[in-house]
Amino acid sequence: MTKKQISAVILAAALPAIAYFVSEDIRCMQYLKEPDEINHRQVSSIEMSGKDRMKDFETLWKVVSEGIPAVRKYPGEFGYDIVPAKEKYLNAVKNASSDVEFMCVMQSLLNDVPSVHTGFFFPDYKVICDYNCMASEIVKTNPYLHDTAELWNREMKNYYRQSRMYEFDYVDGKYCYSLRNSELKLPEINYTIKSVNGKSPDEYITGILSSSKLRYDEEHKKMYRKMLVFNDSRGEKVTVELEDAGGRAAEHELYCDLCDEYMFVNQPYLHGTYEKPDDVYDIRYMDESQDEKTVYLRIDDLDNEKGAELAEKIRKFCSGSSVPVILDLRRNGGGTLEYTADCVYSPLFSDNITVKEKEYIMKSSGNSDFFRGVYAAMNKRVFGFRKISGDEVSEVSDCPAGETLFEYNIEKSFTGTNRNRPAVCVLVSDITASSADYLVSAVSELENTVIIGENTGGEKTGGQFMAMLPESRLVYYYNASVCLNSDGSDNSLHGTAPDIWCRLSTSGFRKYNELVSEGQNPETLKNRLLWDDVLIRAAEEVKNIK
Repeated sequence: MTKKQISAVILAAALPAIAYFVSEDIRCMQYLKEPDEINHRQVSSIEMSGKDRMKDFETLWKVVSEGIPAVRKYPGEFGYDIVPAKEKYLNAVKNASSDVEFMCVMQSLLNDVPSVHTGFFFPDYKVICDYNCMASEIVKTNPYLHDTAELWNREMKNYYRQSRMYEFDYVDGKYCYSLRNSELKLPEINYTIKSVNGKSPDEYITGILSSSKLRYDEEHKKMYRKMLVFNDSRGEKVTVELEDAGGRAAEHELYCDLCDEYMFVNQPYLHGTYEKPDDVYDIRYMDESQDEKTVYLRIDDLDNEKGAELAEKIRKFCSGSSVPVILDLRRNGGGTLEYTADCVYSPLFSDNITVKEKEYIMKSSGNSDFFRGVYAAMNKRVFGFRKISGDEVSEVSDCPAGETLFEYNIEKSFTGTNRNRPAVCVLVSDITASSADYLVSAVSELENTVIIGENTGGEKTGGQFMAMLPESRLVYYYNASVCLNSDGSDNSLHGTAPDIWCRLSTSGFRKYNELVSEGQNPETLKNRLLWDDVLIRAAEEVKNIK
């Protein structure tokens, strides 16, 4: 064979590899673009066939059943297993009467995965592009995203909701009528749900499709939804047995409709492009008239443009040598660790601490692009992934030994600049999650800090991936990670436990309803001290912290 022939053979053998790496380079360069640099492809209609819906459903189901480590732990930990319920969701997809109903069914599927980092985005292009997580650049640079999101957004806004809603909120093991959030009034303001179609609320909630997420109540050891919504005229008729504060029962014929419920819950998005509220924090003295003042600091978001302003306010209010602080993170779903460290921890706390965490990411069909080609090599360099398999996987997450996990270290240093070492009560709830949970976990070991509330929502290291369904191009996110607490428990499942367990009581919620019925705003700090059990407890406890 001549030299030319040998060279030709070598070139022919190398061409597939060269083509692969060239295509990977092109793909990778595409992902490095900003959304406004993308050449958007025009999409004129959604036009989903039954086959398209089935493909999207099977894609999502594979992610849920195979790509979320915590799902496999729920049966053993919480006595709840989503996998046997596949036929329920499949039949709902098949029977969806419109594209909007199909979307609501798919939303409800992810709502039954008890995870703060798992769900669908409302189809708003700006909202999707403003969110950052693993693999988000893959979705944001998809040329079909813009027009498809706008079409789905239009479908949602064109939906006509014919009914009016009753809302019942989960409060300390019961579902209590919410006078403030309901569109219709019941004869009594202090009703709780006793049964629905003869079933207890605990049994009823796992058999329905809902816009409200399933969660686990660590105190009562049962699954719950944050709220139940019924309406006055549309959908399936149900008999709801209610009980007033005196124990007297009353039956009401109400209705359930998933689409109307979803439109009710997502009104902030439907009334215009969603923006983060300006009121992302509040800081003030609990009572100006007292000589020994306590600072109340509520922070709802850890990623916004008010970080420098917030840090300066904390320094101003918390500079006194004996000023105790109540840090309210009960509505805080997270943000970035940089914001958390620089704008909250540094001006409020005194100690210098370094927090080290290990996170384990599962490779699945939903995030496979993240782990292949040049893009994978870049991510490996950025995150320092270490591939683990076999028995080591089982030791980490109870996953089958055949699964592949990628381990990487997260280390964050927190520098405290407050020289006065204030006593701090941190208020937490099941909404407190992601970087907010990371902060709670970090400060829980400090001597002058006490955590009050219920178990947080967890998932302190993030670990969520953004993905797009193949046919509808609806965008969702899910948590593919495992991160363990210092006691070995799974943070994704149990969150961070408080030092003092305390939550809103039914009597506190009734007082809340009474204030609403009197035309008062129950959310003012003064009125909160009349009904907010956690804040009332914290106001006493913070005085005892040494």
